[in-house]
Amino acid sequence: MNKSIYELQNEKDIQKCIIIQKNYYTKAKAFNNFIFIFNVVIIVLFSILSLLSETMKAISILISMIIPYINNIFEKEKSKIQKEASDVQQYIDTYLYSAVLNEESKYRNQKEWNNTLKKSEMDKLVSKCDEMKENWYSDYSQKKDVEQIYLSQKENINWDNNLRNNYLKLNYVSFFILLIAIFIVVILFNLTFVKSMLYFAWLLVIINYFQKNISMLKNDIKNQEIMKEIAIIIENNFEKENFKIEDILELEIKLQDKI
Repeated sequence: MNKSIYELQNEKDIQKCIIIQKNYYTKAKAFNNFIFIFNVVIIVLFSILSLLSETMKAISILISMIIPYINNIFEKEKSKIQKEASDVQQYIDTYLYSAVLNEESKYRNQKEWNNTLKKSEMDKLVSKCDEMKENWYSDYSQKKDVEQIYLSQKENINWDNNLRNNYLKLNYVSFFILLIAIFIVVILFNLTFVKSMLYFAWLLVIINYFQKNISMLKNDIKNQEIMKEIAIIIENNFEKENFKIEDILELEIKLQDKI
């Protein structure tokens, strides 16, 4: 009998992969928070400083024009880190899901799961890591191999879904707070039309930043809806008395491509 996913993830190299993957995700999350805080602080700071003098007003306008370009650089770096994290996660998953299957299954080959990271590349990363980590997935060892794969995939989907929904709410709340704050400043300080234009320049910066974030998150959530639909089909197959393992594995590979 093959080892369960729970047992397989305790292999030394996979434990190291989990550490590497978590480090990448932590780095990506920290960088994402930095971009968010950077934008909020810059917008608030220069909106206030622009009230002090004409020089600060000119600097503020210049900064409002530069910020979108800085954000593009930040976003490219963030995407790079996220891809690195995703590649390692895919390697872990495709290894576990292929290794848990019976020897005769063609899906025991990692290539069938569309793994993008070569073992040689993973070995280089693993060689730089000395730490060991606790389990990533819960214990489903009492379940059949195809059920273990699905339940592990479901853990990933739920974790990702909660993360993105919470971040979407944060973006909406922050956007409306900054939007209201700008209108309050314009009204409170009884600013002239020309001075008001400065704040509307910052308003464009706010809209540009949050529109990109919200659009990206909505696309991710749409993708998660597709994953949920595939998950329902898989669950319906499990409920059949004589379900075909091949059919379920094909669906699980399709689901993995979306994760």
